[in-house]
Amino acid sequence: GVVDEREDRGATQLEGDFWGLYLAIEQEDGRFLDEHGLPDGNLYKMESGTGELNNQGRSAATDKSDLNTFLSTYRNGSPSLQWWRENLDTEKYFSYQAIVQGIHHYDICDGKNYFYYLNPETSLWAVHSWDLDLTWANNMYRDCAGADDLKNRVLANPTLALEHKNRLRELRDLLFNTDQAWALLEDYAGIVKGTNSVSILGADRAMWDFNPIMISGLVNAGKAGQGRFYTFPYESGSDPSLRGSFDAGVQIMKNYVAERSAFIDSLAEEQSIPTT
Repeated sequence: GVVDEREDRGATQLEGDFWGLYLAIEQEDGRFLDEHGLPDGNLYKMESGTGELNNQGRSAATDKSDLNTFLSTYRNGSPSLQWWRENLDTEKYFSYQAIVQGIHHYDICDGKNYFYYLNPETSLWAVHSWDLDLTWANNMYRDCAGADDLKNRVLANPTLALEHKNRLRELRDLLFNTDQAWALLEDYAGIVKGTNSVSILGADRAMWDFNPIMISGLVNAGKAGQGRFYTFPYESGSDPSLRGSFDAGVQIMKNYVAERSAFIDSLAEEQSIPTT
């Protein structure tokens, strides 16, 4: 929860120092690389077909020639398997793509909402995710299967396409399933739910559900409004139990794991693999 004053102020919960429950997002820059034990390399925020530096590597190119060479080579040619091995961290990339499909992170279709990072020690590019708000539902953003240029180029190579399917199968077996992923969802939900009958969730709802600002000219009327906490109109339209509570939201995410698991299996052509 966010509280920005030392003393409580205001006559009601809608005034004063309490702002509700928020999620902190780490900016992807040099400190991000340090925090995650990554060498000081060029880190580009991608958008509109190119990228802008969020971190300048100590010994890296200063004119964006590294990024331009990488982009032009895979976009304008038919790179060999050896070239991909020498320029792309395929293991990390296949893990990234598996989660993209698992959570429906299709807000990358227009060449945005991800970072390209060039590791100065391995000389390999890696893709880092960004802006994950439009996820965990099929009604947000289009299917970008044909618009993800890097993915299409990588998977055009039969060897890499097979490795991609193998990574999909591996993550399905080990993580993205109703065993491990459900346990992860319950753990994260427990952080904000706590173990008491009263939690930060109730305070957050009391702050914002009927706050006058939600119907004021200061917000987008198409995306805001009052009394919308836990309504989940898309999911609850076919199942009324999926509305009215935080727990309903958790169940929606559990259901989605099962739904997308079947989808990932289809991508991995799981049915063609012999039972062992």
